[in-house]
Amino acid sequence: MRTILATTALAASVAAGPALAQSITDQGFYAGVQGSFVLPSDQDFNTGLGKISTDVDEGFGIGVSGGYTLGNGLRGELELNYRENDVGSHRLNGGSALSGSKGTVTSTSLMANALYDIPAFTGTPYDWITPYVGAGLGYTWVDFDGYTADAVAPANALDDETAGFGAQIILGMSWRLQQNLDLTADYRYFTAPELDVRANGDESSSIDYNLNTINVGLRSRF
Repeated sequence: MRTILATTALAASVAAGPALAQSITDQGFYAGVQGSFVLPSDQDFNTGLGKISTDVDEGFGIGVSGGYTLGNGLRGELELNYRENDVGSHRLNGGSALSGSKGTVTSTSLMANALYDIPAFTGTPYDWITPYVGAGLGYTWVDFDGYTADAVAPANALDDETAGFGAQIILGMSWRLQQNLDLTADYRYFTAPELDVRANGDESSSIDYNLNTINVGLRSRF
């Protein structure tokens, strides 16, 4: 009896394998949604008191995407993301952390991405797994909200919105869950360099808005 059950289970898994196999010859439109764990780099800005260096805590993001698979491993997509992080601490002129440090940075980014699905597991029992790489260019809107501390007067706080071009690289992997549904997980490095901001006292700065993100999502083909 055990032999019969084992044989039946093996046959079922073999039959299901090809049905879920991914192929770079897949062609058509797709849409996706993802959640992100966001690790930003530190930021510096000028005030009437001097330079303030800001440590930004980990945060979250959400995003949606839509694109087209060409059938040769190449994909093109548009991606819209929202990300949010709170300030951990501010330091004035390289000193110790200021008490009462606070602030939030949020961003909305619209990116055009080019990706390539790597046929690393084609023809193997693991052909339901597909690694992918990509890069993107786009535009991002960033809001530095309430960057201040107890010892920083409102005139020296940073409370400004800015925008600029952004770029990202993408390294990821997808797992086929159903014939038209994939689980995705990837790492992305995003940068929007030299964003111009002004503190409330009119002191100007250029901030590099750099992020490391870990993203998990679902992608549906139709």
